[in-house]
Amino acid sequence: MDTQTVIAIDLREPIKERARVQQVFTDANIPSAFCVLPCADYSMITSCTRVGVERKTPDDMVSSFIDGRLARQMNAIIEEYQHAVLLVDGYFKCNDRGVLETKYGETPIKWSAFSSVMRTVQQMGVVLDYCPSHIYYPRHLLDIYRYYNTPVHRSMRTKPETVARVTPQLTILSSFPGLGVTRAEAVLKKYVTLEDAFANMDKWVEVDGVGPKTVEGVRRVWQQS
Repeated sequence: MDTQTVIAIDLREPIKERARVQQVFTDANIPSAFCVLPCADYSMITSCTRVGVERKTPDDMVSSFIDGRLARQMNAIIEEYQHAVLLVDGYFKCNDRGVLETKYGETPIKWSAFSSVMRTVQQMGVVLDYCPSHIYYPRHLLDIYRYYNTPVHRSMRTKPETVARVTPQLTILSSFPGLGVTRAEAVLKKYVTLEDAFANMDKWVEVDGVGPKTVEGVRRVWQQS
């Protein structure tokens, strides 16, 4: 993984979607990389903050709310990032029957239920964003990155941040399963660079809070990247 990465794209996103997103950021001269993210579909680092973006279709947004996945996903992103964004990807509307309608037609979901989900998400402290065109959504992600790359928006962060902690290396390392910002910061404090950190991975157990299982989990993902 490149130490200058500013957007990490989760490997569980469809291959074509990953390629589309990476191409848009490459065209904008913004470095990117693929990895397995512990939460969020996209992890962004800007000059001001860290942003986790979860992408969902309207149907999946409601179904994940019903089965409890949405709350778990949003809470994890809120815990991990200064800003949590839920990007609803795809056309939807309330039809005359008060039912959620997508590009595939009428769904069995009442509009009242869908709007309730949207209100709940916002009450959690998540920014609810919307891109009606699936074709355009990679560029919409670039718009999100540029928005949070503007210093004036720092005052709207969802939780306090320490700007000095926001570095490309910290963003990459904290994206590995089992680490998070605090443990990743401790590892970098000991080894300074990603190169030295990964070269001494067997010694991470000497870092407070990092155990053998965490090291092995990181090693597996690192070897696949």
